[in-house]
Amino acid sequence: MKLKTIFLCALLVLAVAVTATAKDKAKATDYTKHPGYVDFNALEIFGEQEATIEVYLKQPMLNLLRKFIKDEDPELYDIFGKLQLVRVQVFDVTRDLADKFDTESAKTVKILDEKGWEKVVRVFEDDQRVFVYLKPSEDYELIQGIVVIAMEGFEEAVFVNIVGDIHPDDISKLGGHFGVNELDSIRYEVNKGN
Repeated sequence: MKLKTIFLCALLVLAVAVTATAKDKAKATDYTKHPGYVDFNALEIFGEQEATIEVYLKQPMLNLLRKFIKDEDPELYDIFGKLQLVRVQVFDVTRDLADKFDTESAKTVKILDEKGWEKVVRVFEDDQRVFVYLKPSEDYELIQGIVVIAMEGFEEAVFVNIVGDIHPDDISKLGGHFGVNELDSIRYEVNKGN
């Protein structure tokens, strides 16, 4: 009788754990509905081409990574706890693909402008395009999303989308951690939209 009770309790605990994990996964996959998420259609121009750099971390993996950095970097541990998605993709481009990427990026930038994203960096030189956008929360206390769209020397195309609740002071720390140099020097002042 005692063994049967232990077995039933173990099954109950397992069922609760599986249910909680399923709920966490369902909740974690909702990042596409988050105001900081951007569906960057321009990446479709690369078709089957592999990215030279790709980081795609959803909330469950970010939570796992937090366990490894808890003691070494408590500040980054806290930041990761508020993120839902980190997506970094870098592609080598030909001149033809660079032109297509430039055109599609312009469409995305227009959508970001229309949806209340704040343009904080814009570089438009002969061989370089860089756009950095931040999506402020309604009360302008947090950043809900970061987008970086860049093309370096018509040789490399970069897309970054960080989704979550990010304190403005943490932007450059995230940029440094994920190798997004365009975020290293960003200082975003929370000033209620002014």
